[in-house]
Amino acid sequence: MCCEFLEAEKIILIDLATHYKDVIENKRSDMITCKKKDKYWKVIEKEESTEFVSKVKSQISVVGENNIFNSDQSGFNLETHAGRTLVLKGSLKVECLAQSLNSLTHSYTIQPIISASGELKSPLLIVLQESNGKFDPVVEKTLYKANNIVALASKSGKLTSDIAAKWFAEVFLPIAGENSVLLLDSWTGQTKSKFDNIDTGNRNVNIITIPPGTTGLIQSLDVYAFRLHIVQLHIVQLHTEKCAPFVCTPFVCTRNDAHRSIAHRSFAHEKLRTVRLYTVQTYAIRRISF
Repeated sequence: MCCEFLEAEKIILIDLATHYKDVIENKRSDMITCKKKDKYWKVIEKEESTEFVSKVKSQISVVGENNIFNSDQSGFNLETHAGRTLVLKGSLKVECLAQSLNSLTHSYTIQPIISASGELKSPLLIVLQESNGKFDPVVEKTLYKANNIVALASKSGKLTSDIAAKWFAEVFLPIAGENSVLLLDSWTGQTKSKFDNIDTGNRNVNIITIPPGTTGLIQSLDVYAFRLHIVQLHIVQLHTEKCAPFVCTPFVCTRNDAHRSIAHRSFAHEKLRTVRLYTVQTYAIRRISF
């Protein structure tokens, strides 16, 4: 019985091979293609984006541009570096200098707040990576204190739902007006239900979730503003590297990565709040057509 079954299976395979000979002989890469998204999904995303922008415009007419806020997260390495360097042609080994090798692989997260009028709000939340999820007493005691920075810690260096709730209560609510609108992406750690138990006092905060897959089109921080954060941080770090042999400031005279990151971010954040860069940040708002 077993031999008959194997023989029948062999005949079927031979028939299939003969019938689909051309398909079998072709390379797999010639037969299979992978497309990220087709036109159908792009049309849906565009429609959702248009509806969302229209919804926000109606809110602007009610509460005003200064009371429409967008906040999002972005990760940064403790020390930024360029992907290129100068070296003699034909060199097999390229050597570079860094303040800390740990800073090139470990990262932290910031969560800025920007209004629909283009104003970058202060303070800025920064979440640093600590092995036990909190600052060591010695580190916390010597940590650089900045009025425009709220520094917290997590094991991953990223936001958690608890940190998001703390950000909403301690960072966002103090700068929000009596009636305001907060635009957030669809991350489950910062949905409206996560903030229901937080006392907002006499403030009425309407949290609107940006449709998934559309943040690159209609979220002001993703569209352009985060690019300014990257550029300004890089400028600050380059400036401190040049001044390191001559001056001693919290920006350069420390081997503590957390201390240096807060100092760099504090200065970069304040630069972004200047009038000159304030006008540049409104470009992101104009691109979305708010």
